[in-house]
This record gives sequence, C-alpha cells and structure tokens, in this order.
Amino acid sequence: MLGNRLSYIVFFVLAAVVFGTVFPYLPLVRNPNENTRTYATMAVVEEHTFNVDAEVARYAYTNDLARVPKPDGTSHLYSVKAPGNTYLGIPVYWALVKLAPKLHLHAHLPTPTSTPVEREDWFAVSTYVLRFVTVQIPCFLFLVWLERWLRLISGDVVLRLAAVAGAGLGTNYLAYSLMFASHTLCAVCAFVAFGLIAKSWLAHEQARFRSAKTALAVGFATGGAVMFEYHALPVAMILAAFAVVVFRRPLQVFALALGGSVHVAGMMFYQWKCFNNPLTPGHKFVESLAFRAQHEKGLYGIELPNLNVFGELSISRAFGFFGTSPFMWLGLLAIPLAFFLGARRQRGRRKLRRMVRLLWLIVLAAFLPVSGFLNWHGGWVVGPRYWSVGPPFFAFAAVLGLENLSVRWPRLRPVLRGTAAGLAIASVIQTGLISITYNTLPEGITRPLAEATIPLLRDGFAPHHLGELLGWPGTRFFYGVVVCLLACAFVPVLTRVEESWTAWIARGVYAVALAAVALVPAFTEPMLFEMDRGTSAVRFLVDAWDPGGRDAIHAARAKLAAGPNVPCEHAELGHMEELVGMFPEARRDEAVDEGLNCGGPRARLDLILEKLALLSGPGAPVFTPRPPPPVLGPLPRLGPK
Repeated sequence: MLGNRLSYIVFFVLAAVVFGTVFPYLPLVRNPNENTRTYATMAVVEEHTFNVDAEVARYAYTNDLARVPKPDGTSHLYSVKAPGNTYLGIPVYWALVKLAPKLHLHAHLPTPTSTPVEREDWFAVSTYVLRFVTVQIPCFLFLVWLERWLRLISGDVVLRLAAVAGAGLGTNYLAYSLMFASHTLCAVCAFVAFGLIAKSWLAHEQARFRSAKTALAVGFATGGAVMFEYHALPVAMILAAFAVVVFRRPLQVFALALGGSVHVAGMMFYQWKCFNNPLTPGHKFVESLAFRAQHEKGLYGIELPNLNVFGELSISRAFGFFGTSPFMWLGLLAIPLAFFLGARRQRGRRKLRRMVRLLWLIVLAAFLPVSGFLNWHGGWVVGPRYWSVGPPFFAFAAVLGLENLSVRWPRLRPVLRGTAAGLAIASVIQTGLISITYNTLPEGITRPLAEATIPLLRDGFAPHHLGELLGWPGTRFFYGVVVCLLACAFVPVLTRVEESWTAWIARGVYAVALAAVALVPAFTEPMLFEMDRGTSAVRFLVDAWDPGGRDAIHAARAKLAAGPNVPCEHAELGHMEELVGMFPEARRDEAVDEGLNCGGPRARLDLILEKLALLSGPGAPVFTPRPPPPVLGPLPRLGPK
C-alpha cells in the first residue's frame, strides 16, 4: 500500500530507471528516422555544413535523404527531416567530441585510416549520448511536469498517475523517447504551449495579470513543435490563435511573437542553406524515386483526409492509436464536456468548456491531415508515429472526463480509479514492453505483444543497457528494468487514497481483471490481409540483434555443445527458436528429442495462450506461429522504409 506522496516518489523513480537505462539499437537496421538526424548533427560540428556527404561515406547510406542540386552544378545530400533535433544536438555532440579522449572512448578518426569497427563504435556512442541528453531526459522531465499540471484538473493522485503511466509508458511516447527523433519532443512542445496558455487563462480573469514571460515561453514552445515536425503546423496555428486571444496586450503579443520567431528564423535558415529556398522543405528532392513521386502529389504528399486510413490509424491492433494503447480510449470521456457544463465544483465552467473544445480542435488538426498522407503508415513504427503528438492531450482529456464523472457521482470514483489503473497496466504491457526492447517494428508484425514482445523477452533478447557500463553485460539488468516498468504501471493500483481496505482491495482486483480483458485483443489471430504475422520480421530482428550472443538461444546452444545431452533440452531449444521464426533450426533441434514427452516453459506458455484464446471467443483464436513458407532462403538485409 502506498500513500499520496510515497506513490508519487516511487512512480517517478521507477520511470526514471525506464527512461534512463535502456538503449535499443541495431546498427544493421540503419534506422533513417534517427540516422539522418544524427548525420546532420555530426556534419554541422565536424564539417560546418548541413550536407551529410561525408557522414554517408563514413558510416553508410541511410534513407530519408534529399539530393539537392546547387547553382555551381554540384549536388549534395541533406536530411529531409525538420531541423529541431539537429539544432538541439549540436552543442551535445560538440561537447562529446571534445570530451571523448578524457572519457576513454574510441578516438574520433574521420580519416581513411579509421577502421570500420572504430567508426561503428563511435557512431553508436554518439547516438546514445544524443538520445540520452536531448530526448530521454527532457521527455522524462515532461512527465513530471505533466503530473503536476494535471493537479489543476484533479486532486486524485490515482487518476493522475494512471494517466501519466498510460500516456508516457503505455504509448509510443516511450518508444520515441528512446530514439534521437522528434516525435515525442514535438508532443512535449505542443502540450507545454497548450498547458501554459490554459493555466494563465484559468488563473487570471483579466489579461493584464497574465505574464509576458509566460507568453514568451508559449511562443517558443509553439514554434518548437513545428521545428521538430513539419506536420505540426496546423496544431501550431491553433495554439498561436489561442495564445493571441489569451495574451492580447501589446507587450504580451510582442513576447509571444519573439518566442516563436526564434524557430521561424532557424527553420528558414536551414531550408535556405539546404534546399536553396527559405520557404521550401526538401521533400521533393528525396533520393527515393517512390517517395519523391508521393511528395509531388497534393501538398508535399498530403491529400484530402481518408476516413479508411483514419480508422486504421485509430484501431489497428498492429499500430493503431487506440488499438495498441487501451488507456487512450478514456480520453473520449471528455467529448461531452465540450458541449455540456463541467463538474459542479469546478470554477470557470465556461472557460473549461471552451478549453475542451479547443483540445479536440487541436487533436483533429494533428490527426486528420495525417490520414491524407500518401505515406501515412510511416514505415517501421511502434504505434502511429505521425500521431505521436496525441498521448499528452488524451491523458489530460482522460483525467478531465474521469474527474468530472467522479465529482458528479462520487460512488463511481473507486470504479473509475480502477478503470484508469487497469487500462494503464494493459497499455504498458502491450506497448511499453516492446518500446524498451526494440523501438521500431517492421510492418510484418501485426500483433506486437504476441509476435514480438513475448518471443523476444522469453528468448532473452535484451537491448543495450546501462549495466554494460557498470560491468554487468548480461541480460539480468534489462529484466530488472522490465520489472521497474511493470511496477510503475501498478503504482496507481497500489495507491490507497481515502478508501477502506475492502474498497482498495476490490479496486485492485477489478483493475487487474480489466487489464487482462483489455489485453485479449492483442492475442487475436491476425486477418488474412495482415501480411505474414511477424514470423519473418521477428526473425530479421533476431538475426540483426545487437548485442548478439547473450540471448537464451545462444546460451542453450553453448550448453548443449559442452554436453552431456539432457533429455528434452533440444526440444526446449527448438521451442525457443520457433517463437522467433527460426523454423529450420527448430525442426533440426526438435527432431533430436522426437518421441519424448517434453514440457517445460514453452508448454506452460502455450497453456496460457490457449486460455487467452478462449477469452477471445469463437472466430478469434490466439496467435500461434504460422508454419514456415515452403521455401526459406536467406533473409534480405533491409532496414525501415
């Protein structure tokens, strides 16, 4: 049992472990979502230019690059991404280059004499440092700020912590917080701007009492959203209009414009230097002919919204916003508040209602245009990466809706607490676990929990982690982080607030039961059109895994090689191989123990999955690996699109 203050401390200590100690990274994938930004940052520090020709030659080609012709007849490669991460990473990478010799890292040798191993090691270290300083720390601190901001709406610590867990650990917010990418930073900027505007508007009836310093921060955060993601422009326009209404005095408007102008100037400078025009992004210069053809249609590849695509992005069990994060459904409880009065005991009901209307306008501005993207899926993803601005807004909407219902009908509060806590647990298990294991999934994986998370965790495929720097290179440290992630999700359940022991226990049982039910869709059988059910995709991840050789499959093979053979050990190895799509190897090893009655962990796992199949109902059997295709050739070494 945890009290208010203790639950808050325990929650964020556990969350800090999750955000600060794991580093999913597969060099073979050459993740363009991350590497293009890393290349641009390196180029500015090392060559004092935005073109990444030298980095591509030094570290390997990656996608999402634009080849831009210059007036002198030459052409150069540039990152096609918005420059927010690049600007943010420049001082960090500069400091790393200066401190590298003192930190006993590999010497940075951008010369023909540096070996491929030295270059790869340096690139990995650079990626980790850029991630940790510019993305992981800010995104964790934002969650601390978000919980405190939600106190304006609700005094219920269970609802607040469940919302932070559901949004920050149970969506792709966590996945992209562990990557040198812009998706979560864009969400942070957008919601900070919204939160500062809303707080000033609710706290002060008269505009003259609203701070110009706050207006400056709002302008800076609003511009930052677009600096990190081009497609955040509609959201920024709505935030800017809201800000002008709230901060309408001349000094406040000037501060607001000044804050935003920093990013406008930075964006125009980047586009002028890279793409020869301060008002033009580089999407029409992309090297990929297929992507270039898409970007030449509509407005840089954006056409009218497509409701079918919107539905896929919403409820797909492979990457849908609600389909992979059940807690997000609770945000819809705030929709009625846009048309009816707020909770009876809250002040400023008219302002609150208008603020909720604005919330949904922002959400639609963030979500609808993406459904018109020709490349709306976004390649390898965890969740809908172009909708990554949504989690903090839906967390706020969920708390607002739950608190409103709790105030109107106090007897419902324990049930609503249990609902929020249970769906947060389900979201963390379904999306949070894969986010810390590997944070971008091939498109062939259609049920991430069943097809990727469970097999990879069961077979001991652990990513790089902080323990390696402390002399603990094995997998136990990572499984400790997994325990911290799950414990963090259970903190709202364990928090007892003004409840009898009976009510607290009943709420906990209900929350756990609801979490189990909410996870059932994650184990349903993929539809026929949902590609290969992840078997070859997971096999690719296994073959490309880094660090390699410390998983359970390698350990079992080493044990068998050392002898003597123990009955059923080959069968157990075959079960592990089958889970991750290694069908030829599984057939070979299972044949050794053919005829023996072998149980073991795999058998127990199959029993659990069979029980989940019964919960899924007829017509929706639990996922089991499909038999291998007739011909199994070598897997192509392809990275994300």
